[in-house]
Amino acid sequence: MAPEAADDDLPGEHDPADVTSGRLARLRSRGEERAMRYAARYSELARRVPLLRVPLQMVSLYVARQGMLLASAVAFRTFLWLLPLALVAAGVLAGIGVASPSAGSELLAAAGVTGTIRGQITAALVESSGSWWVAVLVGIVLSLWTTRTLLRNLVIVNAHLWDAAVPRRTQREVLRGTLVFGGAWVAIFAGAALVSHVDRLFPGGIVLSFFGQAVVSGAGWLFVSSYLPDRRTSWTDLLPGAALFGIGLSALHLVSRVLLPARIEHSAALYGSLGVAGAVLLWLLIAGQLIVGCAILNRVVLRHRDPTFDTEAAARAEHSAETGA
Repeated sequence: MAPEAADDDLPGEHDPADVTSGRLARLRSRGEERAMRYAARYSELARRVPLLRVPLQMVSLYVARQGMLLASAVAFRTFLWLLPLALVAAGVLAGIGVASPSAGSELLAAAGVTGTIRGQITAALVESSGSWWVAVLVGIVLSLWTTRTLLRNLVIVNAHLWDAAVPRRTQREVLRGTLVFGGAWVAIFAGAALVSHVDRLFPGGIVLSFFGQAVVSGAGWLFVSSYLPDRRTSWTDLLPGAALFGIGLSALHLVSRVLLPARIEHSAALYGSLGVAGAVLLWLLIAGQLIVGCAILNRVVLRHRDPTFDTEAAARAEHSAETGA
């Protein structure tokens, strides 16, 4: 008597898991083929139009220099830097609230703080109204320290992206740089906050507000980046990154005014203060990516304008290594 056929050999019967995995494999294969075809077309077009090589070179340099790790470090240091600034702002608002109880809420509303965050800040102001000056003093001291660490972080990140040496500075130079750096960031935020109120004055003002904030932020970042180590030949080599920073920060601010308050409100309702911190960290991670991208863009554009730029740097580095050996 012939043995019974196995179930797998019966016609018309297939394992649903095998069918699904087969479809996914075919979809993945088609997607990879399409991506490779588009990449080949773009590479061919970039050979005819040299300017199109800039995005490819930026991606290559971003991967080679571990851009995600650098952006995460910048985001974390920026988060620590914002904490004492928030303490100073809360202390100042609490001091104003002592003299005028309604002034604190009016300032929060004028600054665009709404929803859950405004409620949390208002509650903190009520509880700390008797010791607001302590919060201001502690916040100022901590702000100086976190500004110094953030500046040090940006110096190392920028030097790594540019293949530049990290300069050695005296304590006086470090203190002066910390004050200048902190003042530049405060000016960027203050200018952006002032320009953002233009969109309320007349219809279509949001467009003027966007470009005005881009100019203010770009000029501030040009001043900040000029203090960071690099291998530029002129200050104009920093203009592409400054333009990218201004436009990117304006776009982030515009998106945050529309989406971030609702996201923070939702996160606070689900996870409390931890959810608020997570939403802010996500925003800061995007800002860190923007800062890293600005330095990469400056280097790639300089390489595009002067093809011997990185070649000469590599030759000097090899010569220094041979001399040291």
